[in-house]
Amino acid sequence: MAKTEFARGTLLYNLVEYGVTDITVDDAYSEIDVTDTLSTLGYSEFLGGRRTINVSFNVFKLAGVADIVLNQQETVKTSGALVVGAAYRLTDWITDDNFMNVGAASNADGVEFIASGTTPTHWTHASIVTRMNECTLTLVDSGIGTTSYSGNLILLTKGISGTIDDAVKVAYTGRITGTLTES
Repeated sequence: MAKTEFARGTLLYNLVEYGVTDITVDDAYSEIDVTDTLSTLGYSEFLGGRRTINVSFNVFKLAGVADIVLNQQETVKTSGALVVGAAYRLTDWITDDNFMNVGAASNADGVEFIASGTTPTHWTHASIVTRMNECTLTLVDSGIGTTSYSGNLILLTKGISGTIDDAVKVAYTGRITGTLTES
C-alpha cells in the first residue's frame, strides 16, 4: 500500500475511543536477507519481513484532559499488581496461579483479558503476564467504506498543532506493529 491520507476515523486504544482527523497511513516492511553466500551466482535474495503501519493523526481534546501516552511498550511481569482497564495476555501460565478474579476467562497460555482488578487470587509461581498495547484504527474513506488496522500501537511523537474553541489539537505519529489484521 502506498502512503494514503484519510480525513477522519476512530482509534480504539487502551479501551478508549478517540475521534481522529488528518490521518496518514503508510505500510513499511523490514526485509530478511537469505542470500546464499556459498553459491557463485552472487544473487541477493530477500524475504518479506515484519510489517509495520506508520501512522500520523490529529486528536482534539479539552484542555486539562490527559494526552495519549507516548512510547508505551508491551511489558512483561512475573509478579506484582496489574493495572485495572489494561489489556493482558497470559504468556506462560504456571499451574496453580489464578487470574480469573482479575478478568481472565480461564487460566491457560494465550488467554487475553482486560484487568478488572489489581491482585490475582494466586500469583506466586512466576506466571508470565504481558501487558498489551492493542489498538484498532478505523479509517473512513468516502465512497468506499471503512478500513481497519489492528495491532500494537506505539506512539513516538506528539505536538500541539492548534486550538479550536476550548479544544486543543494534538498531532501524533507512531506505528502499529505485531500481528496485524486489516479489514
